[in-house]
Amino acid sequence: MSRDKNEYSDNPFRPRTRAASDPHHDAQLLRDVALINADVHARLRGLPPGGLPVQPKRKPNLPPPPPVTAASAAYPPEEDPMKLHHLAAAAIMPMAVAAAGCSKGIDVGNDGATGHLNPHPVKRYEVIATSHAPGPWDSIEAYIGYDVINAKCVPMIPFIGEQHIPNTGLDVPMVRVDDHTWKGYFYRDALQDEDYFKLGVCHWDVTSVGISAVGKKVRFNWGSMLVELLHGGPATRYFKKSVYGDQSLIPYGAPDLDPADPDVLQHLDDYFPATVAVKEAAL
Repeated sequence: MSRDKNEYSDNPFRPRTRAASDPHHDAQLLRDVALINADVHARLRGLPPGGLPVQPKRKPNLPPPPPVTAASAAYPPEEDPMKLHHLAAAAIMPMAVAAAGCSKGIDVGNDGATGHLNPHPVKRYEVIATSHAPGPWDSIEAYIGYDVINAKCVPMIPFIGEQHIPNTGLDVPMVRVDDHTWKGYFYRDALQDEDYFKLGVCHWDVTSVGISAVGKKVRFNWGSMLVELLHGGPATRYFKKSVYGDQSLIPYGAPDLDPADPDVLQHLDDYFPATVAVKEAAL
């Protein structure tokens, strides 16, 4: 039997291959990887000063691969005009979320579930990013992660016994306030609560807030969970000043460190801080 047609083909919750690339889904995966990396870093701490020792290795004499720009790798081209409409709607959501209707909806990471923007959001929040990088940012934006928070509305996957909780994210443009501060706005209730699986209404909420800035083609990402930002205040990460403009980091992004990292504490002048904060905002 083929992989796409077998005795489980009629299962509406069976994972299926995506027909087209979805930038929001890709960004969601990057957010999950960033959270995993942060947890690993908290458990294992940072690298020793100077990094790990590198042993020279023999490399085969192969022809060079075709050049790939950083922009195209991070944001694959999207040819679906309906999805382009959603990307544009997400970008202008703080100003006119009601104008983002699209019958095709938003892919929320669960086969059979299609999300929609809330035409009348009221829970408006402000996200504030600060940094003291050695140079200016070429671009900076916030990424707001949304998850369904009541798992009872999502069915169990047969034979696995796990749930595939719908999730997605929206990009938020940031406006420069001064040399070190940027602000943007998002709606905590930007997604419409819906009954996707006939198990009750699924309720959406923001779970994470991240900042993505690019300086000299190197990407710097920092962020935190929404509940921690609301109750614990701004979250701070540190980046080494020398990585700004380091072209070798273009494919990977700049590594970030916790404020309590021993190398940061001992060599604070070699690092610059970047923070993110969230607070409620009037409509």
